[in-house]
Amino acid sequence: MKSFDEKASETTAEDIRAAGDSRGRYRVAAEGLVSADEIGTDEFPQYGDWLEVEPLDGGPEEELMDVTYIEVPGSLAKILVKNEVENGDEVTINNVRKGPGGRWTYSTDVVSR
Repeated sequence: MKSFDEKASETTAEDIRAAGDSRGRYRVAAEGLVSADEIGTDEFPQYGDWLEVEPLDGGPEEELMDVTYIEVPGSLAKILVKNEVENGDEVTINNVRKGPGGRWTYSTDVVSR
C-alpha cells in the first residue's frame, strides 16, 4: 500500500487546470501564453495554450503549488483581450461550460491592478 508521503513526493509542483476545471480566482503571473509541450508531462496536457497564474481562492494546498496554469481557449482569450488583462491583474472565472459546437463559454470578473 502506498503512503501519503509517497504520493506527495510523486506529485508535480505544477497545478494544471483544463478549461472545464478552471473556475476560481487568480492573479495573472505572466505576460503571454505557453504551449502544452512546455508544461506538465507527456500525457497531460497534450495540446492547447496555457496561462501562468497564482490562485487566490485556495486553502493551504494552494501554497504547495509552485506554478499553476489554466487552459486558455479562444473564448477566454477574447475576454482577456477585451478587458486588457495584464500581468498582475486579477481574474475570477465564475462559471465555465461547454456550449454548442464544443465552444467554451465563460462568466468572468476582471480587476486591474
